[in-house]
Order: sequence, then structure tokens, then C-alpha cells
Amino acid sequence: MRNETPVSVFTISVDGERVGVIQAERHEQTGISDGYGIDLFIGKPGLTGRGLGPEIIEAFVTGYIFGRFAAARCTADPELANTRSVRAFEKAGFVRLGTFNEKGVPHVLLERRPVN
Repeated sequence: MRNETPVSVFTISVDGERVGVIQAERHEQTGISDGYGIDLFIGKPGLTGRGLGPEIIEAFVTGYIFGRFAAARCTADPELANTRSVRAFEKAGFVRLGTFNEKGVPHVLLERRPVN
């Protein structure tokens, strides 16, 4: 039996069309007890680079992570080379905490805390 972390996955729709997914993982499962980690994927060609990512991240974090669960923080860890993803999280209020390597690939650790 594998020890898997529960992840909630949500479909992103724009004008009724599915264009990507956003997922949340409670940190308690990974040894951190006060928040969630999220990942975003927009797979529809032509929708990247138009500001959609920061808008989705902002709505999801404020409405779901902080609104529903009152989490103390939310993190993301895109690959360092994925500058569009890193910038989308920064535009949504995330700040860089540092970098780390996962399987030889550099990632950026970003964090956002709720606005009081």
C-alpha cells in the first residue's frame, strides 16, 4: 500500500470551456500543519500570458484556501525555469522564500499569507 497525500483537484472553466486545473494539498500531510500548497495548470493554448493565472490564483487562494479553511499560509513551488508560473504567483501576492532542488530540478518556494 502506498502512502499518498490527499489532493483536491478543481477544473478551471472559462466561458464554459475547460481550460486547466488547480489543485490544493493540505500541508499537514507533508509535515507542515498550518496551510496548503497549490499547483496551477492552464493547458489551453492561447490563454497563457494573458493574466488569467494570477486572477485564478487570487480567487482560489482568497475564496478557498483562506476563505473556507482559514489557513495561515499558502505555498507554491513551480520550477525556477517556469518564469510565467513564478510571475503569476508573484502577481497574486506570493513572495519568494527561496529555492530548492527536487530530483535535480531547481524550484522556487513561494508563500502567501492572508491579509488581515
